[in-house]
Amino acid sequence: MSTRPGSIADANSFELPEQQQLRELRCCAGLTIVEVADAGGWHESTVRRWEYGDYSPRLEDVKELLEIYRERGRGER
Repeated sequence: MSTRPGSIADANSFELPEQQQLRELRCCAGLTIVEVADAGGWHESTVRRWEYGDYSPRLEDVKELLEIYRERGRGER
């Protein structure tokens, strides 16, 4: 099975997603920036800056983001 870099199915072995992919993944999970920030313990401006490319998230943060999106995709909150 082929997956896109940063895809949820590829959370343990992946290339860092680009900022547009971060936004797409969040939107596909049905989450707002505020919801993601609350779930990950980040400030909402941090998540926004990752999505706009002002800052790059650390690898640990990307893994946490993908886990949040995966859980939301299963309907967990």
